[in-house]
Amino acid sequence: MAGSYYDLIGVSPTAPLDDIKKAFRALAQQYHPDRFGEEPDEVKRAAEQRMSEINAAYSAVRKMLGDGSG
Repeated sequence: MAGSYYDLIGVSPTAPLDDIKKAFRALAQQYHPDRFGEEPDEVKRAAEQRMSEINAAYSAVRKMLGDGSG
C-alpha cells in the first residue's frame, strides 16, 4: 500500500523529502475545498474527499520517513 501513498502525492518512493513537500503543497493548493466555494455541493464534497486522501497519504509518507515536522 505504501506505493499508493506516493502515487497519490505524485512522487517516486525515492523522491527527497523536499520534493514530497512541494508536491503536497501543489496538490493542497489545487484541491483545497475553499477553492470550490461557488461550485455545486457534489464538487465541494469531491474536493474535500480528495484533500482528505492527499493529507492521509502525506502523513503516512512522512511517518514512514520518520519526519514528524511541518
